[in-house]
Amino acid sequence: MHKHTLAIAALFLILLTALLLANATQSFERIYSTAQYSFAAERTSVFPQTCARFEWAATLYTDLYFNGEPVDGTGEKTVCARGDLKGILTVVYLDGNPLTYALRVPGVLGLFIRSLAAFGLLVALGLAYRAIPKRASTPRAPDPAPDPPPAPGRLAAALVLSLITLLGPLAALQAFYPAILHDSWRDWALYWLYLTAGVVLPGTLLLLSTMPWKADWLTWAGLGWAVGHGLELVALLAAKAAGQPDLFALWIPLALAVAVWRRDRWAQGVEPLVRRRQTGVALAALVLIGAFCFVSLNLAELSPRPPYVSDVWFHINNAHEFRDHAATQDPRLAGEPFNYHMFGYAPTAAASLLTGAPVANLLARYVGLSSVWLLTLLLFNTGRSVAKGHPLSGFFAALLIILPLDVPALLSSGFSFGTFLMFYGAYISTTTLGGYFFLAALLLPLVYTFRQPVPAGLGVIALLTFAGAGAKSMFGPVVLSGMIGLLGWQALIRRRWDRRWWGLLAAVLIPVGGVTAQLVFGANSYSESVRWGYAYFSRLMPYYLVLTARGWPEFLAATLWPLGFALLFVIGTAIVVRRTRHDEPLATLLLFGGLAFVASLVAALAIYLNGASQLFFLYYGLAALAPVAGYGLARATLALIRRPNARLMAAAAFLLVLNFGRFESTSPDRSFGEWITYNQAGFVWRAFQWASDAFKTDAQLPREPYLQAASGPLGPYARQLVLTDHIAEGLRWAREHLPKDAVFVVNVAEAAAYSGYSERRAFLETTLFSTQRHIAASLEAPLEAFAWRHEIIAAWQAGDAGILERMRAAGITHVFVDHVNGVPVAALPADRRVFQNRDFAIYTTAPPAGQEDAAE
Repeated sequence: MHKHTLAIAALFLILLTALLLANATQSFERIYSTAQYSFAAERTSVFPQTCARFEWAATLYTDLYFNGEPVDGTGEKTVCARGDLKGILTVVYLDGNPLTYALRVPGVLGLFIRSLAAFGLLVALGLAYRAIPKRASTPRAPDPAPDPPPAPGRLAAALVLSLITLLGPLAALQAFYPAILHDSWRDWALYWLYLTAGVVLPGTLLLLSTMPWKADWLTWAGLGWAVGHGLELVALLAAKAAGQPDLFALWIPLALAVAVWRRDRWAQGVEPLVRRRQTGVALAALVLIGAFCFVSLNLAELSPRPPYVSDVWFHINNAHEFRDHAATQDPRLAGEPFNYHMFGYAPTAAASLLTGAPVANLLARYVGLSSVWLLTLLLFNTGRSVAKGHPLSGFFAALLIILPLDVPALLSSGFSFGTFLMFYGAYISTTTLGGYFFLAALLLPLVYTFRQPVPAGLGVIALLTFAGAGAKSMFGPVVLSGMIGLLGWQALIRRRWDRRWWGLLAAVLIPVGGVTAQLVFGANSYSESVRWGYAYFSRLMPYYLVLTARGWPEFLAATLWPLGFALLFVIGTAIVVRRTRHDEPLATLLLFGGLAFVASLVAALAIYLNGASQLFFLYYGLAALAPVAGYGLARATLALIRRPNARLMAAAAFLLVLNFGRFESTSPDRSFGEWITYNQAGFVWRAFQWASDAFKTDAQLPREPYLQAASGPLGPYARQLVLTDHIAEGLRWAREHLPKDAVFVVNVAEAAAYSGYSERRAFLETTLFSTQRHIAASLEAPLEAFAWRHEIIAAWQAGDAGILERMRAAGITHVFVDHVNGVPVAALPADRRVFQNRDFAIYTTAPPAGQEDAAE
């Protein structure tokens, strides 16, 4: 007892010391449009009074207040008081919008209470761990006699009805776009017809007719949906190579024909869905969370006031490039080779080919949101499978990815690890999302095939690995590391080996090697950005700044950030480790996910130290671990519910944090619940505010573009266009009438919407996403690779009489003239004009037939 008392006291003192250090300095930096603000607090004493020095610096504001008193743009002030200290900086922006930021420096009492809350939470988790019942070894009862399988026709009807039950509500949710934003009802209906009958149904029936696995219909639907997208990709690649992209749809009747031919196997693998009501409620909650986050974060891009450039527009342009061309170029810089992970755009490209819907609408609305739901469904199903169908496990498995929480920041901003950044991988980056759902789809087939290796299962794994490796280059190394580690563990530690596992390894190794090597080491690859020299740009990274400004102790402490980033995943996984001895599927997922996570940690840290942030590796490691972590968190939650003592202890810790957790660097005077709302959904709410113009009509929309540029690399992101109905009409005309290989130039700089809506290549849209620009910026060298393109634009603006001939010689086929957002340019001959309305005109650089003959 004496030793335990000392251990408890030591743990409490360690927590108190950690909080004391973490709260000694608080700071934040904000960028609001073109304005930049910094606010910092440093504690100078903690007893008998708490004293802290507050410093601030602000640019481009109307009024500035510290604790209610007007202050200058740069200043500092020392404040002392008994107990906790709070400094409040209120900034009134140029647009009249006042925002307030607060830093709280806790005194001795506040730190004592926080450490007590943290200690109580740790004790509660310990009690929860002890409350988890051990698995009893009871003799297995004989299986009852199986019911006769239903007829294939009845099973097919039941399956179709089940898919409608799943997909119908999803389609109804996406009707938000045509109902509220006046999208085409035809595009919405055709997309959902294609997704249901052209992806999910053939993929599911093909799996049922060829795989020896057993699962409920919800699991089959998720796997069939993902496999359908994988087969869609392979068919599209083959059709593009043959020069007939539209023929990719031939895979659909072929898959259905195989399924019908082997329809007698459908009933063999379908098990009943247990806990149907709870499963439906949990899945519905996840679907709504994903819909809210995705819609809000992508709403501004397709509004009448879209940003000039953004990550979403980057992916929209890549999607139409992938759809239309076998050998891809940079759609923002026509003629420049472009080696990028393109497979994540296949669902958008295929849906566009068959429905005729615009790529922008599909990617930033229909396909994008459906992919989020697919990722949710796959993680949910895998989490349920390890918990023998319990939906709470699947709920946590999906929630960890689609709604991440920076738990350590609840105690102090000094412990913040930015976990919510995973939002951008799931909702903004199309390629990351594609790799996400192919990885999530890989987990259950891996368990099934590891237990019973069969050629058909190996084919599914190879297909999903191929698609995922081409959707994101980080996917391949993480999955391959997990697979090699899993097989090595079985052979070296457990002394088990099955020669058929060589096929399992080959099913992962061959697709990864064939796809990832070209993406990482091929010419003109984005991966060049992580192969630059350490000496050139490590000085730009936080590790370097921590080392030079704070010394080795804090530098070494900073290397622990991935574990803080993955705190919930680590806790959930640790809870179920001891259960894996008696649960082979759980052990397989734990080994694969855990080893993939470790590999992702190594890769993320190594690349980060080399000067480039590659959290994408960590994202995939966490996705591989999510089902196991979700299972552990579900068991801990159930244990807290079932044990009164543990429940009371957890409630006490929660109330302490609730009452005293006014957290720094977020927003003033926010309690626990408000903090959750602000940090997890706050930026989502702001996205809705930014996208409010999406609900305005053309008559309500101001005709002046927002041209003020922010300083630094975020400048192009801060500007907005005015996309009037007439401009949209002109871009729609270009999409429908210009040839696929057309190259245009426009009199608006750094504007991605023109190529995104016209679905044609731009001569000079932006260099923001080019590898050359990344390298030049890192080396602090001028970007000269595209100077000749800028010269042609400058000559057009200067009124060069022979500008059309110069453009034509440079490969430009058409000229877009925007009379609302564009800068003044030289007038072009009327006989070259092919389209004109009030706000927009399109010209061809090719001379009329008679003049062309004369010129020759």
